[in-house]
Amino acid sequence: MKEEKYLGDNRPKKYGWCPGNYTCNCFQCKKDFIGDKRSVECADCAYGYNPSRIADYHTNKLNERVDSALENLRELLEEE
Repeated sequence: MKEEKYLGDNRPKKYGWCPGNYTCNCFQCKKDFIGDKRSVECADCAYGYNPSRIADYHTNKLNERVDSALENLRELLEEE
């Protein structure tokens, strides 16, 4: 069985990074890391912060939710 390697870091929280004990996936570099369960980016990406990245992440998540809601509505309307 292959042992997984995860990025760990003890730097203080910053932007989308917070230390913790959960396996997470960075929305920027797509690498797995160990951090707080609400962390959205690894420490390396957070400490190389670009303000538009977090806004882009939240905009993309919102767009995904809207698209999903519209698809569900279309399916409901087709059933009638």
